[in-house]
Amino acid sequence: MRFANRQGVMAIFLLSVFPNPILTPMVLSLGAARFNFMKFLLACWVGQTIQAMILAYMGHLGLRSLLHFFGISN
Repeated sequence: MRFANRQGVMAIFLLSVFPNPILTPMVLSLGAARFNFMKFLLACWVGQTIQAMILAYMGHLGLRSLLHFFGISN
């Protein structure tokens, strides 16, 4: 929590990029501390967008590798 008090936006961004269960208690504590909503929204949106793009790209590469393994041309 001390890190979130100093660098709240960076903490939200880093926790939202990686899928983990720590984000929910962090969000609740920042809400109780009346953290700026727009800063939270922007940091969380950017982090979740990066996470979704990474997962989609990994899925694309995984599907390509799987099709190549079975000999199916794409």
